[in-house]
Amino acid sequence: MGCEDLKSKLEGHFRIEFGASFSDLGDGEMRFGTTKRREAKRFSGYLLPIWLARQNSKCIVSISPELQSEVESVFEGLTASEIFSKKGLRKASNLAESIGGSVHNHGPHFHNGPETFKPYTRYKVIELRESDRDIFERHDDWFGAFTGYWSETKRNTKVFAIFESDIPVSTAYTMCNSVYAWEYAVWTRRECRGRGYGKAVVTAAVETTLACEKLPIYSTSWENIASRRLAESLGFQFYCESYAIKIGDRETQGGTGRPAISW
Repeated sequence: MGCEDLKSKLEGHFRIEFGASFSDLGDGEMRFGTTKRREAKRFSGYLLPIWLARQNSKCIVSISPELQSEVESVFEGLTASEIFSKKGLRKASNLAESIGGSVHNHGPHFHNGPETFKPYTRYKVIELRESDRDIFERHDDWFGAFTGYWSETKRNTKVFAIFESDIPVSTAYTMCNSVYAWEYAVWTRRECRGRGYGKAVVTAAVETTLACEKLPIYSTSWENIASRRLAESLGFQFYCESYAIKIGDRETQGGTGRPAISW
């Protein structure tokens, strides 16, 4: 994957994910894009009908069609920096509250490629498949929290895990957000953090992503410093920042608060 191919995949991914690519915009331009994708886009049980992304002075506001006029009335005339300022986030919070939602995951998007990737291979990582259902069920206390990704995108979800003494200590999932890119969800047990497990499972996920000629995408929140450092240590490069407005409740297993398992 050369530089031009990487750039093409980045632009293609964002046109699908947000309805426009930053290369489509001029400096200082803000573009509202309505897309049916916002109605169908789910993140572990949540709907994300409004998504805002910023790259320097450019801003894309991706909206579910029925919310277009409401969103435009809030953000029309604002610059990218204003939308992502404390004042802009307050406006977003008020808008979210008016539709029964909340602001979700304000943070950076990173990308990677063969020329920038810095693999970390200290630990043995296992790829789990649907045929390993017995492992998922035996360690439901761990994997149960991640089956939302598995059941929503089963054909494109790949699961990588590290086990210590037959106990899963770290897991990375691939999520296919477009035909161009795979994104990752990664968790490590609190008592096992700081040992490099997260870097190892994400390394396995990135290697598989590149082998499948997809673009590795990693997103997190600004507050999650450890997650940002993990991405940067593996060679991920900053691309843009974003936040979304989410609505809807998780479908949970009775009394556990965890997403329901669906095989």
